[in-house]
Amino acid sequence: MGSSTYVPLRFVSQALGASVSWDDADQIVDITTGNVASGPDSAPPPIPSYAPPPVPQPNYIWMPGYWAWGIAGYYWVPGTWVVAPQYGLLWTPGYWSWQNGAFSWNQGYWASSVGFYGGVNYGGGYYGNGFVGGRWSNDVFRYNTAVLPVTNTTIIKNVYVDKTVVVNVTNRVSYNGGPSGTSARPTASQLAVARAPHVGLTAAQQQHVQVAAQDRALLAKVNAGKPPVVSAPRPFTPQAKPAGFVPVTSSDRVAPVRSTAPRAAAPRTAAPRTAAPRPVATRSPVAPRTAAPRPVVTRPITTRPVPARPVTPPTAAPRPAAPQTAAPRPLATRPITTRPVPARPVTPPTAAPVVRPAPQVKPTPHARPTPTPTPTPTPKP
Repeated sequence: MGSSTYVPLRFVSQALGASVSWDDADQIVDITTGNVASGPDSAPPPIPSYAPPPVPQPNYIWMPGYWAWGIAGYYWVPGTWVVAPQYGLLWTPGYWSWQNGAFSWNQGYWASSVGFYGGVNYGGGYYGNGFVGGRWSNDVFRYNTAVLPVTNTTIIKNVYVDKTVVVNVTNRVSYNGGPSGTSARPTASQLAVARAPHVGLTAAQQQHVQVAAQDRALLAKVNAGKPPVVSAPRPFTPQAKPAGFVPVTSSDRVAPVRSTAPRAAAPRTAAPRTAAPRPVATRSPVAPRTAAPRPVVTRPITTRPVPARPVTPPTAAPRPAAPQTAAPRPLATRPITTRPVPARPVTPPTAAPVVRPAPQVKPTPHARPTPTPTPTPTPKP
């Protein structure tokens, strides 16, 4: 309760597809988002025409250069050789697209197949559809020397030649959609690649983009769409910066010039003329008038006071409260007389039986003698 958890800014930004860079000169953190919901309204410059440098090590994958957007406007991210996150993955470049009156950036990713990248001709085997500069064979990447240069054959031996896939495209437009962009649309298989699980930029790719964003010579408003460094054999690091590196100044950040390329004009439609609506007079809300309710006459509720019961000490027996009821009439009862039963004496077994004398009948006082009847003589025959 009351505790705080601090999360590094770089971790959160990179998890959302953004790149984070730190400028020691001006003490400013530069965060560049991967997908711009509402980006610049001017188009990025065309893609420069150049040849990739030779492959430095086996299993390196070519990441073509592109125009990115930062706090000082468009800047060029030179193409370079990078290591895939795992064997069998290919790089799908990001691309700019014209949407809802602005340009938005669609970030690139790693997947088992190359997805849709706007039909932009980046060169180096990315001619607008797929990648023809090489392919994986088990855990080894084989390079098509008709597209990508391989000079150190003692180290890189897995090569082949296929000239039929080379496409000579003169259109170097760097975005999709709009009045002057490419008209390519993703196929069903390319949409499936985008929906399938894929991996974002590696740490080396993100650092490469961050260093390029700090070089003033790579800004489009400074080089007029022609960057002095178009490619690098390995990704940039704070120790390995572009040749002639000059930090971006504060004035470049204050008022950035978005692009020196011609602005893509959006189709304009004439707004219909309609009569201005009259303002509707509104009145302040008035409370509705209602008849005053009659007061409700309430009678006080009288209650009979309950006499307080005396508190008896703990040792005293509680006195039961007499119920307030009519006293019952006493019932007439007659005393029940009982005759005492004389106890019989217990005689020991050896004692002789006790002979009780006959009860004496006392004469009744003043009793008259009963006359004796005279016998009747029996007649003789």
